[in-house]
Amino acid sequence: MSTSSARHLTLYLAAVLAFASGSACTGRHAPRARPAYGSFSVHEWGLIAADIRAPTRIDVASGSQHPHPHFGHGGGGGAGYKPVVYVHLAPGVRQARFSLVVGVGGDHVPEHFPVASLDAASLRFGPIVARLGACDAARLTPVPTADSAACQTPDGFCEAAEIPRYTGERDVCLTTHGQTSELLFYRARGLDVASLPLTLARTDDAYVIQRAANAVVAGPVLFITNFASGPTLRVLDASVPSGQIDPTARTISSSEARTLLADYARSLGLGRQEADAMIDAWAPAIFETCQRTGPEAAGTPPESLVQADTSLLYFAPRAVVDAMLPLSTTPAADAIERAFLVRVADGARPTETPRSGSGFGDSTRATVRPAGTASARGGLTRDQIRRVVLRNISQLRSCYELGLRVDPDLKGRLSIAFTINVQGQVMEAHVDGSTVGQSNVGSCTESVFRRWNFPSSDPASGPTVGSFPFDFTDDPDE
Repeated sequence: MSTSSARHLTLYLAAVLAFASGSACTGRHAPRARPAYGSFSVHEWGLIAADIRAPTRIDVASGSQHPHPHFGHGGGGGAGYKPVVYVHLAPGVRQARFSLVVGVGGDHVPEHFPVASLDAASLRFGPIVARLGACDAARLTPVPTADSAACQTPDGFCEAAEIPRYTGERDVCLTTHGQTSELLFYRARGLDVASLPLTLARTDDAYVIQRAANAVVAGPVLFITNFASGPTLRVLDASVPSGQIDPTARTISSSEARTLLADYARSLGLGRQEADAMIDAWAPAIFETCQRTGPEAAGTPPESLVQADTSLLYFAPRAVVDAMLPLSTTPAADAIERAFLVRVADGARPTETPRSGSGFGDSTRATVRPAGTASARGGLTRDQIRRVVLRNISQLRSCYELGLRVDPDLKGRLSIAFTINVQGQVMEAHVDGSTVGQSNVGSCTESVFRRWNFPSSDPASGPTVGSFPFDFTDDPDE
């Protein structure tokens, strides 16, 4: 081959190589094709619920999990409720395959959704295929319902029924073992709360904050009391020291508290819809009503999930969440973002009501409980009504306290007649029979009942009309 021919061959091969790797003019390389299964991130929210009467154990309620690119969105004295996980795909990635493991197992996980494997040490979802885009509603796997076998949990409480209320950004659809879901859900119980940075304790005269040594807390801290007139929410400094709570601390409205908590949840990586779902999940225990409509949990909720007379609310440090509920993915996610609220509650009695020996009766023994089941006709079932009553009944204790101030020996039965529209709002509530003997107890009970939010019902069934009886007694064992 001549020198000239060799030179031409060399130039030809170089041009071919340049064309194959990119533009010969610009020198830029053609983008590499992404792998079929690519990068993702996970967002999770939940609640760690502790009862000051059982200080060493806690309940944990969490949110959903979804993978997202580069940012992320418990029994005994304690349990875990509703950890929800959402998944998001990295830009340019259309699907990802992974497994997700939570480091709690056995009897500590009474329910989960969708299908997953559970052993003594862990709960494992996967393999999961996450595909870009919202799920086809017709292909979604039905969640457990109140009357389904899947809701027959060991502790008689089924949170999975509420899953439709916790939709997030709906940008990824998850499939595992033939089941399709917008999110992952589990509930954990029997978790140790010894590592919580802030707890609440009661002295003879007041509630006090107990702060762990070197504890670091970020985000809003709320001290919440519930009385007949509604909740009072005081904003405490995140660096609040151990000791009595400042009664002059700034108060905010429920709507302001929603915004404050949701904004901080978003700063932790949650999407807008995810943060909204997280805060609304705990609305019945904190803000009285939900803004999202959908099915209610089945069974009797534990005290740590119902509205308490007094509670402390703040965001758990990430290290605390990771220690209580270790979570990992294989392959590793680009990011795992976790936002968990801590709720330390005391449902025993309100802060600002008379104490024993004050001349107003023994408020520590004041008890309000259902005296039977509802009579009802219309769109809501008696079981649906009873679940809402049980979740909110602690609010009526403040009404009983009003009567005890006048008559220390006050007790009796009171029935509330009600009308609930198809949106779940109480349109009318009035006393239709009472042996309590104090009109202020009845009017207070009417006022509290009107604020409760019930499930929506079939418009064709019309409003729900009925009554519900309550026993007011100073003997909890009577």
